[in-house]
Amino acid sequence: MTGGNSPPGSVLPVLRSKKEARKLYNRISGVYDGIAGIFERKYTEVALWRLAVQEGERVLEIGSGTGRSLLTIARSVGSGGQAYGIDISPGMLKVTQ
Repeated sequence: MTGGNSPPGSVLPVLRSKKEARKLYNRISGVYDGIAGIFERKYTEVALWRLAVQEGERVLEIGSGTGRSLLTIARSVGSGGQAYGIDISPGMLKVTQ
């Protein structure tokens, strides 16, 4: 991710701890799709299209959040594949389940 004053391709530092991130995402997990889902939908669709998951593949989504993309991935891999998701937030994983 780049910032407005950062050179193209630069990576900005993470300004919060894992504990702070976990707390935030746990707190908003129940409403996350309604808040961020709208803004992320276009980027998610492009990412899934570029990923081009095929039936029978095994896929691990890191930072799977509420599982919206994971569900699409699971459908794409079919019964012969496997889709896994991990997330820092137990609240997000609960929504996924």
